[in-house]
Amino acid sequence: MPIRVVVTLNQKCRGNAISVEGKKLKDVLPHLKRGVLDLMVEVKFKRRKYRGKRTTVTKLFRVVAVLNKETGDYHIYMTNIPVERLSAEDIASLYGARWEIEMVFKELKSYYRMDQIDSANPDIIKSYPLQIKW
Repeated sequence: MPIRVVVTLNQKCRGNAISVEGKKLKDVLPHLKRGVLDLMVEVKFKRRKYRGKRTTVTKLFRVVAVLNKETGDYHIYMTNIPVERLSAEDIASLYGARWEIEMVFKELKSYYRMDQIDSANPDIIKSYPLQIKW
């Protein structure tokens, strides 16, 4: 299991905010009351064996956590998109839209058997007439 240690905050909070730097993300999240948390975390993980050796690697990732007001839980997104490119709210929206797309593909495969079209010709699959009964 990778260790996620908070390195820096990308978005500072005003007021009486608790410190998160240097702590593990799993230890910090239950105590937060912020709507959005945007930070950099250090992740350690082991690579697959190569020539009999297994190495440990440490990488920095951006983590965006957005509070779901209905459940009180955080939706957490790990990305390599820099702070300068997208805001935390934009990342949450982007990943939310991606999840909706994944659900559409899951439905297409489950109910309409789109993953079972038998053909070696890619043009047939592209033009397969789908008949959906509403």
